[in-house]
Amino acid sequence: MQTAIIAFGPTIARPEVQYIVTPLAQEVSDFKCDTGHPKEELQRSIRELFENENVGFDLEKINYDLVEEGWNNKVSLPCQQFKSLTALI
Repeated sequence: MQTAIIAFGPTIARPEVQYIVTPLAQEVSDFKCDTGHPKEELQRSIRELFENENVGFDLEKINYDLVEEGWNNKVSLPCQQFKSLTALI
């Protein structure tokens, strides 16, 4: 999310562009930097991280509706495929 906010801020600022957080677009490894947080913690940390930054759009525009309990447990199909592939290396 941080990368998208910084890289795509001007695009996200356009009224017709939505910012929808989807678990299907998460990192797939178990590295600490790739492991998400529960929805409420994620919302709070994004607000805190960018509270003094001008990202070009209101952070309230971010739609977290698809983020459900357990979204970050790394059991989705892409995560399992990644684990299977890395086991072969």
